[in-house]
Amino acid sequence: MAAPQIKPLESPDGAKFITRLIWIAMLMGQVSLMFVVLASQESTSQTAIPLANIWNLFIASWVTLVICVGGGLFARNQMYKRHWVDKAVTPVGYFQGNLILLALCEVASLFGWVVVMMHETFGWPVWVPVLAMAVQILNFPNGRAMQDQELHLS
Repeated sequence: MAAPQIKPLESPDGAKFITRLIWIAMLMGQVSLMFVVLASQESTSQTAIPLANIWNLFIASWVTLVICVGGGLFARNQMYKRHWVDKAVTPVGYFQGNLILLALCEVASLFGWVVVMMHETFGWPVWVPVLAMAVQILNFPNGRAMQDQELHLS
């Protein structure tokens, strides 16, 4: 006799639980990299990378932040619209939409931390990964999109 299959994405609570696990795992990866960058700042002496190259990477990290966060919010919205049934998003759509947003916030944050590591100070480059992490923190998976909602225009 086969064991029953557990499908966590069929219920709103299961989708919310799995999304929260992924949310915390991604956030812990970024916090771990932040501590690695902090530890590497104490052990380095002089930068071998010219400031002009770091400036270009800093601009690229801001562009990455804008594209990833904006694109992630847009993609999550499109995923919600694709999986909208009656007055709520299905658990699968909720999971997929949030996974896309969280992954793109992770991309912007990790690239930002690499730029901070190359700059070798916690100066102006630190704003990019901090903002990407803030967007991820503010988008904590609360499951509200899976609840029945009326559109109120007043």
